[in-house]
Amino acid sequence: MLEDANFISQIIAAVAIVASLIFVGLQQRHSARAQRAVIEQGRADRRAPNEANGTSRRVR
Repeated sequence: MLEDANFISQIIAAVAIVASLIFVGLQQRHSARAQRAVIEQGRADRRAPNEANGTSRRVR
């Protein structure tokens, strides 16, 4: 009986670890996408004043 409880608790712990790793991976993917969006928005903001003045300056 005690061995069964130990086995079940180990399975539950393993499932919890896998679930937390999946969650961390999804959070990392979301964070990377958000960071790319912020970078692209900054680039667009820097280009907009130049394009409004009729000048075109390439921003890297």
